[in-house]
Amino acid sequence: MAAKPVEITTPTIHTGWPFGLKFLCPECGCKLEHAYNDGGRKVVTIKGPVWIVTNSYRCKNVHCKLHDAFSIVQDSVLKRKKHGVDVWAKVIQHHFKHHIDYKTISEIMWDDWEVDISPGTIQGICESFEAATKPTIKAETKSLVKMHGRIVLRLDGAQPEKGRPAFWTFLDNASGKVLHGKMLEKANWEILVEIFKKIEEEYEVMIVGGVSDKQTNIVKAFQQFKPGIPHAYCQYHFLDHVAEPIAAKDSHLLTLLRSEVRDFSLVESHVAESVKPVGKNSPVSDVFAPVIEELKCAVATTGDCIKIFPGIEAYANLEHVLSRISSLSSMDMPTRVKRSLTTLVTSIEQLLNTYQPLQQEIGSLLMDFNQLRGILAHKNWKGDRVKK
Repeated sequence: MAAKPVEITTPTIHTGWPFGLKFLCPECGCKLEHAYNDGGRKVVTIKGPVWIVTNSYRCKNVHCKLHDAFSIVQDSVLKRKKHGVDVWAKVIQHHFKHHIDYKTISEIMWDDWEVDISPGTIQGICESFEAATKPTIKAETKSLVKMHGRIVLRLDGAQPEKGRPAFWTFLDNASGKVLHGKMLEKANWEILVEIFKKIEEEYEVMIVGGVSDKQTNIVKAFQQFKPGIPHAYCQYHFLDHVAEPIAAKDSHLLTLLRSEVRDFSLVESHVAESVKPVGKNSPVSDVFAPVIEELKCAVATTGDCIKIFPGIEAYANLEHVLSRISSLSSMDMPTRVKRSLTTLVTSIEQLLNTYQPLQQEIGSLLMDFNQLRGILAHKNWKGDRVKK
């Protein structure tokens, strides 16, 4: 049996036959028996590494196809994979939804969750996902597209890392169905035009319009495919581009707040260890350990650059922490503790006052941005009204 690593302090997870179900073979109804377990293995998740022991069972009926041992896999992991389902989900979301390259995803996974995963592993996850979800022309999809009688093609490709392919999706905007998906080494206009033609041939319906982020190659592809075809800007990408300067200021604010908080003397002197009871002679940094952890959490925010801006969130979190610890000043406490508390409160107040103008500037821009989001959210509004 493999030894559980000492750094994994969480309880061992044992996979087994679902509690409450009869211990009978789902195929033939005969009794099951425990066959063996794998001894345990380490699985990396967003919340940290876990140790999972996977149990296998078999049917006692020698003629049943489940007589050969089969394993019960835990919901949060993938069979024979090092990383958990939550890590796969984040990687797939970052690449296929937010169009981030493999190397940057690797950095994000470490910065945000301390998950060490290489760009090569990320590429393998994305290729596995692509293979599993590669769309096929189903009769239902084809029938639905034909019923509409036209295709308004929405297309998008992940921002590729240099020298690596990117996944492109081609959807029918009316039905929301994926018509085509492909990993492309390059996506110049000639290749896109060929895909447009293939979609028309396969679905036997004309493409009458397009929706995209209006990359140069996409614009030229539509122009060459059908000159004069309507080509609209994708609202998500439009908002994403509008948010870029706001996100840049917000990111700068977050960097400044994180840097300043880490330079607080109490934070610098505190070394995170196992929880120890606080006594009369404990160091001041130990007395303030819970507050220090709150400060670290306050600036460890992440966002999506559309709904959540982490710099603004971190600023609001620090305001909340300040309001909580300010109320402690009136309590009776040792002089050295009171002095450190006063210094900490003053430091947070000065920090918030210093960067308040930047926070207010970002807040003002976000009011306009959210108003624009609200306008575009009215799906029943016509183009002229939205433009006005």
